[in-house]
Amino acid sequence: MDHFTRNLDRRSTLWFRPPEAGVGTSPGETDPGERLALLHGWDTATLLVKNGHFTRAEIATLRSFAAERQFDVAWHPGMRGDEANHYNRLAKPTLYDAAVALLGPGRSAFLADYRFNVWPATDDRPFFFRFFKWSLLPQLAALRGQGGFVFLDTGYLVVVLALLQAVIASAILILLPLAWLRSGEERRFAPGPLQVAFYFLLIGFAFLFVEIAFIHRFTLFLGHPLAAISVTLAGFLISAGLGSGTSKRVATRWPQAAIILAVTAIVSLGVVYAMVLPPLFDRLMGLPLSAKVAVAVGLLAPLGFVMGLPFPLGLSRVSDCAPGLVPWAWGINGCASVVAAVMASLLNACRVHHRAGSCSQPLHRDAAPARAGPARGVSVQGGRAAAKTPSSLPAAWQPPQSS
Repeated sequence: MDHFTRNLDRRSTLWFRPPEAGVGTSPGETDPGERLALLHGWDTATLLVKNGHFTRAEIATLRSFAAERQFDVAWHPGMRGDEANHYNRLAKPTLYDAAVALLGPGRSAFLADYRFNVWPATDDRPFFFRFFKWSLLPQLAALRGQGGFVFLDTGYLVVVLALLQAVIASAILILLPLAWLRSGEERRFAPGPLQVAFYFLLIGFAFLFVEIAFIHRFTLFLGHPLAAISVTLAGFLISAGLGSGTSKRVATRWPQAAIILAVTAIVSLGVVYAMVLPPLFDRLMGLPLSAKVAVAVGLLAPLGFVMGLPFPLGLSRVSDCAPGLVPWAWGINGCASVVAAVMASLLNACRVHHRAGSCSQPLHRDAAPARAGPARGVSVQGGRAAAKTPSSLPAAWQPPQSS
């Protein structure tokens, strides 16, 4: 509301379908209820937002307008509960109850306990239409004969099924080759299959988690998902390739601690970026796109460089101690990359973007002790069908622009 000019109102008419209902308030707004009014028909609701408090005359005009057209007023400043739900009667005054809860001290408790996810969208959770909660799935399944699955976001199920498919296929492709690998030649002190699998699985998961987390983080900074994907993938792949190219020098210089040093550098940079990037992006948001791309590449290069070290360092040790496991290690890392891509998308949709990056840090950290082989030199909403919509408001209520 701070962006509105004086005396400029906003009107928004939305389809609504109980039991979904949510009203967002602006951070720092001390009394948003005095600036809002809500009326609804059978299947739509109109939210009025004013840059200032509604006067008694304006509230009287609203009530008269609604009564003439048999619209229900669900909220206006000073409204009582018995004034709601008169014409288009619901089992209970859902919108009024939601408005009272969301505009009162119990807002957080209401949002947390509500069956659907109606928290306001943020930069970390920019999904305006993600209402589904996993805790609701058993109830929707029990009501499937009554249309319960209408409230189910099928996108979640598609991602979950894709994840299950990837996990099953990866398990088969990882475990099946062991029948031949165990009968091959083994050298003394060779790493066991469990060590190799654990190490390369964690590397594959961590690399993809970091990439996807940074793609989401840079989307806001660069202004478009395509720009974020292009810059992030190019920056990580080029810098990781340079890091891999120097892996032999790193292993020669620190023969006993190359992998541990690389993982420590990755985790340290990840922690620093998590603290520095949000305020840095706020300061640099006004730069032109070309300058932003340069900044993004410069930020990605150090992290990508050290992220390119653990894989060739581990693969070199496996090659020296158990060469028969090298193709298997490659395959494990590839399977982990596929599973991680699906899993990261699901985590980002359900939680927040920066947590995917946070998950990758312990994965990189845990990979160090599992290194292969011995040490060596290597809104308002919520409805039904209907007849009337409060779209033709009195002239005094018509804003210069409507949405």
